[in-house]
Amino acid sequence: MLFGEFHMERIVLMNEQILQWRERWATAGAATIPLVAGSKRPVCDAWQIIPSATQWTDVGTGFRGNIGVRCGDGWAVIDADDPVSVGNVKVRLDGLGLKLPEVVTPSGNRHFYLKVQDAPEEFNWCRLPVDLGPGEFRVRNAYVAAPCSEVEGRRYRFLSGDPQVVADLQPISWHHLEFLHRDVVPLTDQTSDLLPIRLVWREMPKKAVQLLNLLGDAAKGQAVLDYPTRSEAEAAVVTMLALSGWKFDEVVETFDAYLPGHYAEKREEVRDKYLSQTWCKVLGTLAGTPERQAMADLYRQAFIQPWPGRELDHATYLALLAMAWQFSSWEVDASQRVLAEHVAATQRDISDALRRLESRKLIECLGRKNFRHAITWRILDDSELLNSHIGIHDIHDVHGTANHILSEYIHTSPELWTESRLGRIALPVLVHVAADGGDVNAYDLAQHTGRDEPTIQRTLARLAGFGLVESSDGGNPVRWRRGPRPLSDVTKELGVEEAARRRRLYHQKERRAWRRENHTTA
Repeated sequence: MLFGEFHMERIVLMNEQILQWRERWATAGAATIPLVAGSKRPVCDAWQIIPSATQWTDVGTGFRGNIGVRCGDGWAVIDADDPVSVGNVKVRLDGLGLKLPEVVTPSGNRHFYLKVQDAPEEFNWCRLPVDLGPGEFRVRNAYVAAPCSEVEGRRYRFLSGDPQVVADLQPISWHHLEFLHRDVVPLTDQTSDLLPIRLVWREMPKKAVQLLNLLGDAAKGQAVLDYPTRSEAEAAVVTMLALSGWKFDEVVETFDAYLPGHYAEKREEVRDKYLSQTWCKVLGTLAGTPERQAMADLYRQAFIQPWPGRELDHATYLALLAMAWQFSSWEVDASQRVLAEHVAATQRDISDALRRLESRKLIECLGRKNFRHAITWRILDDSELLNSHIGIHDIHDVHGTANHILSEYIHTSPELWTESRLGRIALPVLVHVAADGGDVNAYDLAQHTGRDEPTIQRTLARLAGFGLVESSDGGNPVRWRRGPRPLSDVTKELGVEEAARRRRLYHQKERRAWRRENHTTA
């Protein structure tokens, strides 16, 4: 969905200061986006694709929240995350004779605003080199919270300069900024056809329906809402559907049903290629932001490593991370029904899992605005903290292994991993069998997953019965490898999609009953 139900509760009266700063940034030529009040979270899920003007129009004149400045079109920001990196960046800037406008963040660190020229087209952002300290160099496909935003009672403020000073800066040549990006591979991927995380599935956003209806009658060269071209509007629809957890096949079916103008005018044999290219570009754009990259890294790490305790807690943690990725924020308003659909569990089970995750300090409860809205959870994005909870048996190269395993396993329905089907422990077992390439026994798997050998043996027998694993030799102990049968076959055999549909319909019925009882359309 474009604007989550749980985002809108913080929209109240827009004050004069917000209007003034929006105007100052606009006059300076910067694109801004609305952020949730008291937060760095974008109000709009698809903030990279939806035009700035549309985002502000959609929140309305009653908005009161924070402001983000989008990097791009020459605007860039050095985000120095602690006093060490602040000092090191200043020294390097002074050495180049550069005096850049500085913003003090609520944590006391710095944003250095600059104008950049000749940045490579494929470059979005990168982490600062180790010798500078923690932080990022944000050039495209990124944003920062900006003055006059407020987080935890403290404001972003200019220490020196203002928006117009940034606009008047002479652009700095890319090679002069080598100290920020040297020996760093840009964290961007414009070619992936799969999301790095399995998202919570949602109905088609109203904004996407509106655009598709307008695009059906739009002529060549005609602007659609705030989109200058039909292809950009169609890319926005693809973005909203991707963020709603839709698969590419579902997007194709939707475009075939609505036949938006630019798509409809193409020959049938090239439509799929056009939509596939748009899909890959959209996914690369979404995945390339600093926040989502960090979330995807943590997701892969949590997915592959041992997880002591209940697998339900593991699945719930991954579901919260998926919602964080979806909304590009470490704080998510997560209802138990939404999490239950993502995990394939009952609401009571989810409630218990959340309490356990909170007691282990992997998440923090921030409460709720009022009874109509979901509880807000903050995911503690500290990889070291996560490592302290998931054990010491990290014998895999997480990033090297998970990349090719996630694409097959996490994009299946969660109903496949319930106890009435393959079982929750089956997923990590299957992942580690595939990762080890046929050279793993039950003892190894017990070490990797944190489970006892009898549990592993029962799980292997169940997976072998479906052709998902097979013994690789007749030795003792028996070694296992991935079987020949694809998960899609087992998914069909076990009626997984129908089970997911029934669970979704049950929750829809519950939501309608709750709204009638509470006399609300929220």
